[in-house]
Amino acid sequence: MDVDAFRTTLQRAVAQNTPAAAVATEAARRIARGHLDVAAWRTVLLETVGTDIWAPVRQAAITAVAASPALAPSIISMHAQLLRTPSATVHEGQGDDGQPFFVAQATFAPAGRDITGSAQRARTREAARQQAMTTLIAALADLPDPLADAAVPDWTWDTPAAQPSAAAPAGAANPVSVLNEFHQAGHITRPDYRPPAPTPTGFTATVAAVHRGQQLTGEGTGQTKRQARAEAADRLLKALQTALGTDAEPPAATEPAAATPVQPALPMPPAPTEKQEPPHALPAGPADLFAAHCLLEQALADGAALTLLPSRHPGRTAWMLFQPDGTPLHAPGQLPPLQPVTRDLVLAGAGGIMPRRATVTGLAVPVGLALPALLTPRAGEHPSVTGWRAALRLAVACVAQQRVYPALTADGQGCWRIGPITDPLRTAVTAAAARMAPEGHCLLAGHSPLRVPAPENALWPLLDAVGDAMIRTPGTASLLGPGPFTSTPAPDTDPSAELWAWADAIEDAADPCPAPRLMLRIKEPEAGEHAPTAQAVLHVAADDQDDPVSAGSIWDGHPTHPALTPAVLAGVRRALRRGARHFPPLGDLAAQERPRRLTLSAEDLAHLHDHAAAPLATAGITVHWPPALLGALTATAVIGRRHGDDDEFTAGSGFLALDRLVDCRWHISLDGEPLTEDEMTALADAAWPLIRMRGRWLLIDPDTARRARHRELAPLPSLDALAAALSGTLTLDGETLDVRPAGTLATLVDALRQAPDDPRPVPPPASLNANLRHYQQRALTWLAHTLDLGFGALLADDMGLGKTLTTIALHLHRAETAGEAAGPTLVVCPASLITNWQREIARFAPDTTALRYHGTGRTLDTDALDHTTVVITTYGTLRRDPALTATQWGMVVADEAQHIKNPASATAKALRDVPARARLAVTGTPVENNLTELWAILDWTNPGLFGTRSAFRARYGAVEKDPGAPAAAGLARLVAPFMLRRRKSDPGIAPELPGKVHHHRIVALTDEQTGLYEAIVRDTMQKITTSRGIARRGLVLKLLQALRQICNTPTLYLKEPLDDAEPAGLARRSGKLAALDKLTATLADRGEAALVFTGYVQMGRILEHHLRLRGRSVRFLHGGTPPARRQELVDAFQYDPDPAPVFILSVKAAGTGLTLTRAEHVIHYDRPWNPAVEDQATDRAHRIGQHRTVQVHHLITEGTVEDHINELLARKRALTDAVLTSGEGALTELDDTELTALVTLGTR
Repeated sequence: MDVDAFRTTLQRAVAQNTPAAAVATEAARRIARGHLDVAAWRTVLLETVGTDIWAPVRQAAITAVAASPALAPSIISMHAQLLRTPSATVHEGQGDDGQPFFVAQATFAPAGRDITGSAQRARTREAARQQAMTTLIAALADLPDPLADAAVPDWTWDTPAAQPSAAAPAGAANPVSVLNEFHQAGHITRPDYRPPAPTPTGFTATVAAVHRGQQLTGEGTGQTKRQARAEAADRLLKALQTALGTDAEPPAATEPAAATPVQPALPMPPAPTEKQEPPHALPAGPADLFAAHCLLEQALADGAALTLLPSRHPGRTAWMLFQPDGTPLHAPGQLPPLQPVTRDLVLAGAGGIMPRRATVTGLAVPVGLALPALLTPRAGEHPSVTGWRAALRLAVACVAQQRVYPALTADGQGCWRIGPITDPLRTAVTAAAARMAPEGHCLLAGHSPLRVPAPENALWPLLDAVGDAMIRTPGTASLLGPGPFTSTPAPDTDPSAELWAWADAIEDAADPCPAPRLMLRIKEPEAGEHAPTAQAVLHVAADDQDDPVSAGSIWDGHPTHPALTPAVLAGVRRALRRGARHFPPLGDLAAQERPRRLTLSAEDLAHLHDHAAAPLATAGITVHWPPALLGALTATAVIGRRHGDDDEFTAGSGFLALDRLVDCRWHISLDGEPLTEDEMTALADAAWPLIRMRGRWLLIDPDTARRARHRELAPLPSLDALAAALSGTLTLDGETLDVRPAGTLATLVDALRQAPDDPRPVPPPASLNANLRHYQQRALTWLAHTLDLGFGALLADDMGLGKTLTTIALHLHRAETAGEAAGPTLVVCPASLITNWQREIARFAPDTTALRYHGTGRTLDTDALDHTTVVITTYGTLRRDPALTATQWGMVVADEAQHIKNPASATAKALRDVPARARLAVTGTPVENNLTELWAILDWTNPGLFGTRSAFRARYGAVEKDPGAPAAAGLARLVAPFMLRRRKSDPGIAPELPGKVHHHRIVALTDEQTGLYEAIVRDTMQKITTSRGIARRGLVLKLLQALRQICNTPTLYLKEPLDDAEPAGLARRSGKLAALDKLTATLADRGEAALVFTGYVQMGRILEHHLRLRGRSVRFLHGGTPPARRQELVDAFQYDPDPAPVFILSVKAAGTGLTLTRAEHVIHYDRPWNPAVEDQATDRAHRIGQHRTVQVHHLITEGTVEDHINELLARKRALTDAVLTSGEGALTELDDTELTALVTLGTR
């Protein structure tokens, strides 16, 4: 059995404490031959104490250690690790009795008990220390001192020196590293770390290992994954200590004594930086081949070891045959095709100590030549030969199954490889690697510490080498003709691009694994480097891995993911070759034997950034730039006068009235710090895309360089400059740029943005007969400052928050502060609100003259108008009366400003013609259907500031469909200084206002309604499916209106007279009307008033007739109601002595401007298909002055178009105020399938 197997057998026998004569005999035999590793030496010497059968074996072992004292420090070090105690302390001294010598004595303190070996003298310090450790082992094992004759009696120590501890005191060493050392020593299996799991306070980790058949586990927690793993490893070490029988607490670490000067160690020879190619096999005839085969057979029978010398080309991969002890192995004279070869190997020292570096001479043997000999077992062969045989058989089986394919090496040479790589093949390779002896993969790969290839990494090249050797036989070229895949050796020619593409396509098909994702991590150039170059380090990530790892760590055998093994090398090369089509330097990286890094010139970096990065990302290769190199330079368009100009802004200076052009120029910053003019000139004049500035290298992208060269931009008109400064962006030549204001413009922008929270609040006017709520006071301050700056404003608070009172307060403030200069105020409103304005002014500003300019016989004495006067008129009067546009007004107020949402309407045009120094729009619904309505209102308040209608729509139209679109933030920044919008539900706004409760009352259609509904759907849908364009849209609207009327009542749809209608008959024909009967009856019993909204005037008449026959106190207000009569109806309802009056209102005529707080119930008999309009109607009752919770009832017929629209409305309310839907008009754009689903009668 091999060394590892015997060690396991030995430890099991000792642990079971049973007679094991066979094991003891085998141990004695191995001691004589030196075939034990350190763990086995320690077990024999220090764990078999008191067992008679082991006494002669232990004696032989200490004698062997005395003969090879270099073993002793390793045994002591491992023993200290297992006991979790400090290692031995060595006292050293030096004397001269005619010749120089060194003296050492070792002391060990397990469990606090000092044990000391004899003092030893030797000609070197190291020899003295090793002999001292040997005698210490004898003392620990209770054996006679094997070096008693060399002991130094009565030696006096001058200065003790601490032996550097290989096993650090408990808590001092990294537990993960200590655990790995126990694994390397053979005491446990490889630690199995489970991925750390997150916890509320950090992470938890688990590690497990097997010790002598016993499963040991450690669990740990920590704030980081590393801390959790370390604690888990420490817990496992403690469990291992218990299993080893050392339950005592490890001693505390002590301060080491001062070290005496020691001779400097010899420098370590460098590790190989590039893989050495195997020597080329010499040409050989049949006699040479026979002699070489005989020599190989003999060497294998004599116990020669075997390791692999991989090559860039599988056909040149060779075996290295060498002596296990490192002594030279020579062939007798020239024996082609064998070649002498010398390599640095990592071998076991005396007694199996690992590792040591040795320069070994052996024989290079072609893989194909050795196949017959290696596939045949023989007595006395070295374990490395036995380990490789399983891999060879696996490779031969792959060739027999035709699992090979043609490929090209990194330098373009034709070869054959094993593939496709399947999961069963990977499993078989892993199993074969587990059986490989250390000498089988001992080629030095690096040191500090010494490193060798992982067994699995050494095995894959062998598979390809066997595949190439078995196919590229000497007769292949004769049969098939010479070529890159048949000739021996392969011809040294450059493959064509077509051959590369062909080979890559074959390899893609043969590789079942997803293509690895690659990343080039660009390193920042060194600060002192004169030639600007940078390193691009290759990183690789598996398909399901987030963070790429360096390719070098994979090639060195340190993968962090099961899929990232050297087997991905071919896929990495293919990806690099494909990337080279976009970035040629990647071809050089692909040609490296193990692609790791690439040196890029300044031109390479510029080409990579400007042209290649995007197509490389598409090809699966991303580029990671260091922030210090790229992205540190930012260019911003600066609008406004430069620093030092004298034109400062002051309130009322009329920035926009100057109608001037405003400077616009590029300004470049480095990490947010502006560059000087000289630095920007240096950027502009840079000959290289890499420039050194402020002590670092910077990569200049073409856009930044161009902006540095052409810093001056075309000046902007003042309105465009202000809009760009407010939104933070500017569109120039189709490109959207970030901008910031400067100078006068910056002062103005700051003033506008600070207006809502101005630290100088405007006090309530002295003549105001009311106490302003805090949010009304804030609105007054904002309005006053905004108008003082020369801008118009939009007050868009929710209905019921007192916009009328705030506007009256603004008028009084202007009159009191500006006097005659303020001028008279004109209020334009719907006819239904004239009386309300008159009453509100009389109530809150009794000293103010309020003139009603409306109706026949109206007159306007312009000479009598002064700064205290308020003239109230209607939009209809404004359209028809030129006297209003002939008067100069101080302020114009457009109440319910949604009336000018169509800028092409006569109303909007007439309002634009009214001359005024200040414009104020007031509305609770700034947007009912689309953003163009918002533009129309804002453009009236500040003409030209928001651009043309089409430009505004093009820039911000996407916000309607996606409120989260990038343009939404810019729109909000642009609009915010000129629009104040507060909701009742906002924190701190109207906390005294009670809430709203919505009730969806689902009612069924009657049989009559169902028949009418289905008939109209069937007949009209047949016409719709054969119609197009405007005719189709007309049919859809007609269908929707008919269905809504049927859902209300057949009486409405059939246009039946009301003369003969009786209440019971009406209710039986309509499910909604029956539900309304029950609801109003309930409210009458409770003495609670209600508003009933409908979108149809005729439906209102039907309801009025029906409820009056039911004995209810009922009123009806609609668009045909004269203004004077409207106010009478409102007052009659508000002060009706009946405890439960019902007020029926048409949505269009009564949805705005009215205060109806008497009602605590709002009934939507048929819902507006626009949530803004519906909310506006509801807020006739839910507004300031309401002291009870408002109950909102929605009557919805089950399974109908109303039911489906209700679901849509629920989704629409999730949109922002800037995006409200377009009602029935949008439904005309539904296709036939969608429309059918909407109107077809069904269940909910």
